[in-house]
Amino acid sequence: MIGIPWRSAKLNLPIVPEEPAILLGPVYPPPLSPVDIEARVQTDLQSIAGQLQAARRIVLVVEDASRVTHTAGLVTAIHRQISAIRGGPSGFRVIVAAGAHDRMDPSVLEHKTGDTLTPRIHHCLDESQLVPVGTSRAGIPLIFQRDVVGADLRLAIATVNIHPMAGFSGGGKLLVPGVAGLATIAAFHQLPKGHPGERVTPMRQLIEEVVALLPFTYCWHLISNGAGEIVRIHSGANLQSFESAIAELLPMVSLEQPPELCDRLYLDCRPFHQNMVGTFKTLHQIPLLLKPGETAIVINEACHGIGSHHWRLDPFVIENEKEYWRNRLQDYRVIVLTNHAAIAESRKLFPEDLTWVGTPAELLSICKEPASSSIILAHAPLALIQSKKHSSSTAQKV
Repeated sequence: MIGIPWRSAKLNLPIVPEEPAILLGPVYPPPLSPVDIEARVQTDLQSIAGQLQAARRIVLVVEDASRVTHTAGLVTAIHRQISAIRGGPSGFRVIVAAGAHDRMDPSVLEHKTGDTLTPRIHHCLDESQLVPVGTSRAGIPLIFQRDVVGADLRLAIATVNIHPMAGFSGGGKLLVPGVAGLATIAAFHQLPKGHPGERVTPMRQLIEEVVALLPFTYCWHLISNGAGEIVRIHSGANLQSFESAIAELLPMVSLEQPPELCDRLYLDCRPFHQNMVGTFKTLHQIPLLLKPGETAIVINEACHGIGSHHWRLDPFVIENEKEYWRNRLQDYRVIVLTNHAAIAESRKLFPEDLTWVGTPAELLSICKEPASSSIILAHAPLALIQSKKHSSSTAQKV
């Protein structure tokens, strides 16, 4: 048996000793200590101390709880250092970039913002908190959170990772979709999809157009491991810190594609396992690794349920997404193991021929027979490449 994380324990996969299996996963450096993070923040903020003292309104935009990175220590350190520089916390506010995740309860944010601050959670439908700033070059309405638009100085914390549609997470994605109105978010997600690890995508082009309108003064771009621990911080101007984070991330998560497709694929949705919508960020790996006609087992704990993405509830969007994934997955048998409570709602958003199970026991009951070869993808955002050059991720036979 091979174990992968499942809630607070391990899920033992039904792999018998004689079944060849390859475990694919990234290799991360050790996590930074709280002392490391505090020292880094102190140095960083001293470099913009004059701007911090002069600003009347400062916002720190932080990614939401759909990202597993433990940012609370970093947020607390930033708050403490800014208060020291300004002689108090007045004029400083933390905004959680929740995008269209409007069902987010403040209780799930402790690992993001700590327990000493009361952040404002962005709501994409709250007209009283939104203000238009114009239209994009493509005619998309640009509507954003009022405090972010009105701030004299904007700071940002975001995890950089492989993203299947925008190429990479992080950077100005905190603005769109992070603190945008629903009309902007919906239009953003209707742009042509990019590819994982692709630097120039239609989504990223809109993001950079918005960043030019609402620039960040200083950013902390993070690389975190599968447990959400921060292993690297790239700080400074938005584009410079974003690009340097990508440059360090890619060798960690780039992996030579196995020469042979497998007969069974185990696909763990981590770190997109906070809600069921995160599953859409992992399904693209199936055609890259699995033989047609064979079985993919997708594992998503969905500890926050299905996740609320208002733009996905539009009937036109739902049918378009279903049709897209029907075509991509029509040659495969896909079984999804998830939170029982999320299954009924999930069926409305995913192709009809997916098989849903709510417990490991149910999964094991329908996957008793060993496969002739298996691949276990224990971390979804891997970039599969044709050469091992510059790659430090691992393909391990187990």
